[in-house]
Amino acid sequence: TGALGSGFSITSGFGTINNGASTITTTGALAAGVATIDQLVASSTSASTITRTSTSATNSPLGSLVLQTDTTQNMADGFGTRIELQIRDAADANNPIVRIDGIRDGADNSGAAVIYTYTTGTSTEALRLDSSQNATFAGDVSSATTLVLSADPSSGTGGSQIQFKADGTQLATMDANSMDFASGTDVAL
Repeated sequence: TGALGSGFSITSGFGTINNGASTITTTGALAAGVATIDQLVASSTSASTITRTSTSATNSPLGSLVLQTDTTQNMADGFGTRIELQIRDAADANNPIVRIDGIRDGADNSGAAVIYTYTTGTSTEALRLDSSQNATFAGDVSSATTLVLSADPSSGTGGSQIQFKADGTQLATMDANSMDFASGTDVAL
């Protein structure tokens, strides 16, 4: 549903065009230059697909979808673009279950990825990957088998250490040879 702009065409199998309501129904492919569309509803039994075809690239990713949020003001940290995943059933209610935000983090060309999960309709930040490549988990990190924490000294970050912190205070440091605990830290094994 939306306005039909210049350079917009239906390339196969169109059903009906209702110019008064600006509605197009198609069973084929829809090709567009720039189109202003408020809502795009894909109603079929298979997933919708966005395809970008290249005649030469074979060993690197290509941009197939760009989501952009614009503002007429000066951006600040936290401004960004959101993807929300929803489910819907016979009750006819849109139920958000996961949200992914790409937000400004420190500069106009620096960003963080934030994943939210929903519990009884309320979103809570679950994971944040900031512009310094730090990951912050809101809950426990667990594994059904073995949880592996690793540090790579070849990454140039100053050595192979795993640090344990609580509220920004370092409690312990572990490297290949030892584990050191901060003074006053209780240890139970």
